[in-house]
Amino acid sequence: MPKLKYGIVREQEVPFYQQQQRIILENNNRINPLNIRDYVALGGTVYCESFTIHDPEQVIAEIKASGLRGRGGAGFPTGVKWEGCRNVPADKKFIVCNADEGDPGAYMDRSVLEGNPHSVIEGMLIAHTRSARPKAMFMFEASTLLR
Repeated sequence: MPKLKYGIVREQEVPFYQQQQRIILENNNRINPLNIRDYVALGGTVYCESFTIHDPEQVIAEIKASGLRGRGGAGFPTGVKWEGCRNVPADKKFIVCNADEGDPGAYMDRSVLEGNPHSVIEGMLIAHTRSARPKAMFMFEASTLLR
């Protein structure tokens, strides 16, 4: 553990964090979450633009090969979810962004939605266009909306 300087340890000084690369939260402190232009200026929408020109099966295969997983406890493979949604025979399909903080004080989803909501929306757009165009919705805990 690094020696404390004024009682504050910076994240990049902690060996545990030095071995990690931020992906989901990397732009949280770099953009104004209320301004999509900030998101676009840092490369946002590039994935959406590139993935929507390829056929859905190719995109799903690429997502599966990437190893991308959900942020929940099970870490379910994203490509498997998209493939299942695309292949299931149904008249109505839905993509749900579960922004309900089920674990008190965890704030896993909240930090992404408050700091970089455009990345979540972009992911939902890609899933929407590659998964047989289901309806998309956000699910929030009622107390979150009342704050």
